[in-house]
Amino acid sequence: GLTPSLYFERLNSLPLKYYWGLIILGIIIGTSGVIFSKGLLKTQDLYKKLNMSVEVKCIIPFIMTGILALIFPIVLGGGHELIMSLKEGEICYDLSVRDIDVNPATLIKGMNCSLYFTLSGKDVVSDLLIENARIIGLYDMANKPLVDDRSALNTVSLALKSEMVPYLNKALELGRIKLTVGYNPYGDKETVINLNETILKYLS
Repeated sequence: GLTPSLYFERLNSLPLKYYWGLIILGIIIGTSGVIFSKGLLKTQDLYKKLNMSVEVKCIIPFIMTGILALIFPIVLGGGHELIMSLKEGEICYDLSVRDIDVNPATLIKGMNCSLYFTLSGKDVVSDLLIENARIIGLYDMANKPLVDDRSALNTVSLALKSEMVPYLNKALELGRIKLTVGYNPYGDKETVINLNETILKYLS
């Protein structure tokens, strides 16, 4: 085809502070690979020793596959759909306070928030970029979670749809982001707030 089989349009770079997790991930994946390979060979040996006819031995995996197809179909097949489903879920995205306009006192872990991208236009000061992102962490310069004091805020961690990451990256390249909790930050200025389809088209 014209695109790779496992096609991810754009991937977000892993922050350096999370690189230690790659070591743990490598150990887990390597160990899992060994267990899977040895387990597969051992299962084949045990299956050959079963005192059953060939027909019955064929029926057992057929029934098990049918049950999985009904209750957990994504684990069947070659794994392509399972891998591609990763880009459809939520991911963690860290925003530095240097890149956003925000009132730290309004931010509470677990709350939903909206992101606006400032445009230069006669009637439009800002357009809605992302709504219903979720705040999952507030951190200081040392990457320690903030408890009460918001004056030391350095990073806001958000849970958002992975498909929105390329647009957010592009928006950050072009200007600052307005992060708000539960209200339209420009409503008192009689500003036109476009739907996010408009801003996504602009950033494409």
